[in-house]
Amino acid sequence: MDLAQAAYDACTAPAQKAGQSNLTGHYVGGVLVGGLIVGPIVVASNAPTLRYNGELNGMDRCLQKHGFVRRDLTPEEMRALERADRSTRQMWLDHLVGGGTLNTFYGA
Repeated sequence: MDLAQAAYDACTAPAQKAGQSNLTGHYVGGVLVGGLIVGPIVVASNAPTLRYNGELNGMDRCLQKHGFVRRDLTPEEMRALERADRSTRQMWLDHLVGGGTLNTFYGA
């Protein structure tokens, strides 16, 4: 778990930079495609989403370099997280990061 936290901490700054780079690239592309007025307006209206997606992709790339791979939670796992209290949620997330599943969490 400490290794995962260290990797996450190491990837925070690169992820933020990736988000800003994604946004900047879209501004440049927006000017080229939509012109000096319309392009930046369209990009500005989508800026939070563009930055978020860039950060997400940057975090994924960085964590992969540290040996971690993202996986989407199953609907059952999402429901279990939503129903859990704070301490159970933390244990559950630690278990997932360690490679566990819903079945192995309750089976353990």
